[in-house]
This record gives sequence, structure tokens and C-alpha cells, in this order.
Amino acid sequence: AHYVRHAMRKTTGITGLRRITNPEEMLQGLYQRTLEVAKQMPETAVYRQKVETLTNSRLETLHASADIDDFEDKVDCGQVEQIVIQAEDELKLAEKMVDLQPWQGLEEEPVPGQWKFP
Repeated sequence: AHYVRHAMRKTTGITGLRRITNPEEMLQGLYQRTLEVAKQMPETAVYRQKVETLTNSRLETLHASADIDDFEDKVDCGQVEQIVIQAEDELKLAEKMVDLQPWQGLEEEPVPGQWKFP
């Protein structure tokens, strides 16, 4: 890929956030791992459906982009370094969801009116 703006950046300009020199490879790996983790969830799990939709969309955008600058513009969620953090966080959440299995039924029936709000 041809890095233009990204290649010219010496820093992100964001305190504590280092510039990434290989963002395409990092994102590709993070997105693939997230999709692998999502496959451990039931197909009916809403989180799985949403995370697969978002992750596949980001992967398609990454592949369809001319370069990282184009990807940043299309995704419109900050600099690529911030997008990498978002992808890392989503992967961690997906792994946590597999551990917690929130799609399972409740262990106890809720008290009548527990989910009712004024």
C-alpha cells in the first residue's frame, strides 16, 4: 500500500499513543481473530451477529482502500492507531463474551416486576 499522510506522520499527536508502522497487518490479524472468536458463539447470539457484521465491514473497507489514509477516511473513527485500539478492545470483549456466555438462560427466574421501569 502507498502510505502518504500516514507515512509522513512522525507521531500520532495524541499523548501516549505511538505511531504504528504496520497498521494493515495488525488490523487484518485482529479482525481475523475476532471473527474466529465470534464463531465460538451461537449463531443466534445478537453480539455475534453484530460483531461479525462490523468486523466484516471493516475488513472489506481495509481491502477496498487504496491506502491507510483512504481507510481512515472511509471508517471515520480517528487515526489508524485509534482504530487498532478499537479492534483490540473488540477482540478482548468477544473473548470475554465467550467466557461469560450471556446468551445462556438465567439461573433463577427474576422477581416479578424486576425489569419494569416507571
